[in-house]
Amino acid sequence: SADDFEREVDTFGEGYQQHNRRLHNRQTLFQESGMIALALKSVDVLSAFGSAAAQIGNQAIRQMGSAAVALADNWQTMLESLYKLLAAFIKGNRDNCSKFVQHLDWLVLQLDTSKSASIGILMVLIALLEDSPDVLNKVKEKHIKSIISLLEKHGRTPQVLDLLCSLCMCRGVAVRSNQNVICDHLLSGRD
Repeated sequence: SADDFEREVDTFGEGYQQHNRRLHNRQTLFQESGMIALALKSVDVLSAFGSAAAQIGNQAIRQMGSAAVALADNWQTMLESLYKLLAAFIKGNRDNCSKFVQHLDWLVLQLDTSKSASIGILMVLIALLEDSPDVLNKVKEKHIKSIISLLEKHGRTPQVLDLLCSLCMCRGVAVRSNQNVICDHLLSGRD
């Protein structure tokens, strides 16, 4: 009956809200205990290791021993996992997004210097921009151009398109300034 259906919908809605509250509380706990800062430091260390490994070369790493080889083989996987962890810490949590916005330049720089379109970095950016009008106000034209350049470098990766979408709309409201920058850059040179 209609009454049973309404009760089931209410129960589902309450369960969903409780789940979101628990998730938000966990995210806040991670922020307060310094886990986000620790994850950022770990990303810096692994990024520096990756840069050093690229400069040294695979042959030299193999000569260092099996531990160095294992670390060199797994550093990219660890880095991706840390980015996914950061995305989980901030997704849907406006407080954490607001605190993380100070790292926006650093995050876009990581994306620019990455040899591949890092799914983890894209996930962090999407989580950061998805529901945060405060963060969208901090996005600069240079950030948007860096993100658009990923289309030129790596093609139409779904995560890049999702990121561009999150730059264009926030909570169902169009962000005209970002839309104009994206259109101007993508459509420049076309008639």
